[in-house]
Amino acid sequence: LNTAVSWLNLLAYFTFSILMPTAYVFILLKQGKISDIHLPLREERIRPSLMMVAGTVITWFIISGSHADSLMQAMASMQVRQSVVLLGITFWWKISAHATGAATTAVLTLWLLGLAALPFVALAALICWSRITLKRHTAAQVIGGLILASVTMSTALIVYAV
Repeated sequence: LNTAVSWLNLLAYFTFSILMPTAYVFILLKQGKISDIHLPLREERIRPSLMMVAGTVITWFIISGSHADSLMQAMASMQVRQSVVLLGITFWWKISAHATGAATTAVLTLWLLGLAALPFVALAALICWSRITLKRHTAAQVIGGLILASVTMSTALIVYAV
C-alpha cells in the first residue's frame, strides 16, 4: 500500500477517533455540562461516548474506503465495536476506558512484537494500577476494561488474520 495513503489513514484515525471526542469533552467542560475532564460521573460519560462511537465509525468508513492494510482495518473495526460496547456498558456501569485503551495497546504490541512488547504490558499495568490508586475506578471497573480490550483486540486480529 502506498505510504501517503497510510499516513492519511493515520491522520483520519487520530482526527476522528481521538481528537474529535477529546475536543468534545473540552467543549462540554467549558459549557458546564460536565463536572470534570475525567468524567467522574457515569452519567457524564454518555455524550462523550456517543461522540467516540461517531468518530470511530467515521474512521472505519475512511479506512475501509481506502483499502488499507489488514492491520489498520482490524484496528478500525475493533475500535467501532469497542466504542459501542463501552457506550452500552456506560448506560449502567462505569467501566475504565483508560484500562481498555492501555490493554488494547498491550494486546496489539504483544501480537506484533512478542516478548519485546513487555514494556507496553508493564505500562498498561501501571495505568490500571493508577486508575485504582487515584480512586477513579474500582478494581472491577479496571478489570472490566482489561477484559473488553483483550476480547475485542484479539478477535479483530484473528478475524483479519494480521
